[in-house]
Amino acid sequence: MQPSASLFFTLGLYFCLGVNTQPHVRRDTVLFQNGKDAITLNAKFKTLSPLSPCGTDEIACINDHLAQCAQGHFMPTQCNPGLVCRASPKVGSPGTTIDCMTESENIMRIIATGVDYTPSEPEDPSQTSLSLDPAVISTGFQDDGQGNIAVPSRTSSNNWINFCKTVNKPLTNGKQIPGGSCNTAPAGVIPSVDNMPSAKFIFPPNFAALTKNASFTVEVAISHLDTGWFTNPQKTFMSSPQEVNARGDVIGHSHIVIERLTGFGQTTPTDPKSFVYFKALNDPAVKGVLSTVISGGLPAGYYRIAVFHTGANHQPIAVPVAQRGALDDIVYFSVI
Repeated sequence: MQPSASLFFTLGLYFCLGVNTQPHVRRDTVLFQNGKDAITLNAKFKTLSPLSPCGTDEIACINDHLAQCAQGHFMPTQCNPGLVCRASPKVGSPGTTIDCMTESENIMRIIATGVDYTPSEPEDPSQTSLSLDPAVISTGFQDDGQGNIAVPSRTSSNNWINFCKTVNKPLTNGKQIPGGSCNTAPAGVIPSVDNMPSAKFIFPPNFAALTKNASFTVEVAISHLDTGWFTNPQKTFMSSPQEVNARGDVIGHSHIVIERLTGFGQTTPTDPKSFVYFKALNDPAVKGVLSTVISGGLPAGYYRIAVFHTGANHQPIAVPVAQRGALDDIVYFSVI
């Protein structure tokens, strides 16, 4: 089994990126122990075979397959293509779960507990090679699209691997560079149309009137985003391809940002560099809802609040079609 490029996700430190709030690390004693238990179980599974003795209804991973004990021995069931059986830590309660998932998803879940964990799987040689593998050349990149669209596309016969040499910009190289940069990481895994993420604010509702300087809780309903995964934004910014989990949902996290307006009728564009509140919602969604408390509220005025999603490495989420609904949400509210 060769680990995917998403191993790069796991090399970052997991912490929150926030403004006006104290950083929060998704880590606690129970979760830490769950991570250690998952590592122990996965090591044990490597020593088992279908003939290993077992107890009634015991579940294990045998040769990457999900196996259940029957008549004193394990009966393996093959996972779907691209998935392997692994033990992973539970979130929110003690213990582990045993299920089919991608190797990278299992590694990410273990490292997110705070456990010092280095995967023992051999590295895929194709991920260290400095040569382009012919199997991944996208021949469609050689088509400029003429005949369908008036503006021709630029073309490439080598997957744009040296594109950043054509522009006078520093490499992004995992950093947030305010002056602009050129990023070399590919877009990565694109979800299906049935797995495109979406969001809707529960609170505040549109045109709500909140009390000035009074704390309130922002709530956002989220679908088809595997929330709670974020790498160190100071060292791994946009440095790894987008990944999806075993269900096909993008692995990443969400953010909220609040901007002040002159009024609900404002038509001039806002300045993206100017906002009154920003917070990454780095915890896993609870029953499909992300939330955060804005302590002390806001001064009187008019505002808009937006939620937007990114992959684990803070890259904008890529989806499979151009014609689609919005992935994010915005509502307007006043504070009086």
